[in-house]
Amino acid sequence: MDVALITGAGGQDGRLLSRLLVAQGLGVVGLVRRAQSAVEPGVEKRVCDVGARAALTDALETVKPARIFHLAAAHHSSDGAAGDEAALSREMERVNFDAAAAIVDWMADSAGAVRAVFAGSSQMYAAPADADIRIDETTPMAPRTFYGVTKARTRELVREARERRGLHAGFAILFNHESELRGPGFVTRKIVDAAAAHAPLELANIGARADWSAASDIVAALSRMAASERPGEFVLGSGEAHAVRDWTTIAFAHAGADMSAIRARSDQRTSALVADSSRAERELGWRRQTGFRSLVEAMTDAAIREFRSRGTER
Repeated sequence: MDVALITGAGGQDGRLLSRLLVAQGLGVVGLVRRAQSAVEPGVEKRVCDVGARAALTDALETVKPARIFHLAAAHHSSDGAAGDEAALSREMERVNFDAAAAIVDWMADSAGAVRAVFAGSSQMYAAPADADIRIDETTPMAPRTFYGVTKARTRELVREARERRGLHAGFAILFNHESELRGPGFVTRKIVDAAAAHAPLELANIGARADWSAASDIVAALSRMAASERPGEFVLGSGEAHAVRDWTTIAFAHAGADMSAIRARSDQRTSALVADSSRAERELGWRRQTGFRSLVEAMTDAAIREFRSRGTER
């Protein structure tokens, strides 16, 4: 049985990808940083600080995976103490870039035919102030966050590994993607949780816009990338921009909640980065399966179930 190794196996993408790979009959080893992190049934959990090269290399050498998915990431939404920007930047460097470099080096030294997929981000780009911009694989990068910088550096590393070292190394440029497994620190989760609880909700800017997809669709593309005979770079997103207002309108209406409970400090329409996934559609045969409204309603339904399971039904 081929074995896949997933870094960040306890996160949203890691768990959804684990489900998919287990269903495909692969053995799956999931690396998590903390022993208490949950992984999906059928996944062998290993505790590993992927930002520590020796620990990650040891895990790779022990597991000897045929496929590697580097999904672990440090970013503002989930890591670091408030205000500790220096510590968070160091963690981003270790987890986002250094771990990718360790994986590439291990692949180069491995005797087996290893395939790897590395997760990138739309934060490698910046939208103009006055217009949306469509992003494809040829769009010049212009990161404006340190997270985006580390992902841009990883992209160059992976490209060099593929083109000069001949490794089967793919890079996925991921736009916003959501599911019921999304962490509570993300605005989309805050919205559906407030709708489910019929609770007050304060938002920074209800007019902010982004390209959101279902995370289940995104991980399906990651699996296809690893299975493809031709590794490469692929932009993965919905191709549509929606506002935070759209999330709140759909979620609160679906839950029967009162929109007057929403307070926004700003209602300024922002420009958006929009994914052009035509290469993934053409070369991987990938199509997104879940539309925006269906995504919001499914997440709201999950939030309602969780709210009621806590014994706090209205």
